[in-house]
Amino acid sequence: MRATLLSTLCLPILLLGCASSSSPGPAPAPAADAPTASKPASGTPAAGTPAKPQAATPPAAAQASADDGPWPTMNVVRPPPAGAAPATLTDVRVAGHEGYHRVAFELSGPVGVSAGWSTEPATRCGSGQPVAVDGDALLVVKLGPAAAHDEAGRVTVPATELRPGGRVPHLVQICDHEGDVSWAIGATQKSGMRVVLLQDPDRVVVDLQD
Repeated sequence: MRATLLSTLCLPILLLGCASSSSPGPAPAPAADAPTASKPASGTPAAGTPAKPQAATPPAAAQASADDGPWPTMNVVRPPPAGAAPATLTDVRVAGHEGYHRVAFELSGPVGVSAGWSTEPATRCGSGQPVAVDGDALLVVKLGPAAAHDEAGRVTVPATELRPGGRVPHLVQICDHEGDVSWAIGATQKSGMRVVLLQDPDRVVVDLQD
């Protein structure tokens, strides 16, 4: 009887001990220097994710500068855009820049241009009358289709003759007839030049290298 009582009392104790030994303990904390997965920074593709191809940046338009050596002195011809309507010349300006002087013709629309050094005296179109132009070299610029007057015949530029002095001492309008507007530009010397067509507003600029 005594043995039976002892075994009855020990059985719950043994079961309790087994249950305690089989219960899982708390999970160990990760080591402080253990690597952890990090979220990729904004704009950076995660590992294994193909990056989006970046659009190639178009190179800047090549344009001569005064530091590129001598510019060519040959004539420059730029045809007008197809179907271009006659544009009105509204202003002519001269300004000095580092290494060159710029003559700017502002118009109401795009035009073609031809520019070239001339060894012949300047003359007015139609009459052929000689025009005296100050300077030791003469550059003739023709714009077209264009006009320097309105429908009433009024001149549309502030002046048809300019004397800015310096590198470009004298400019004279020598033609405004049947879609041809021409200017004679007197310069202190024949030099390299470049012709650039600009927009907003439309301009034809002629740069003379110093």
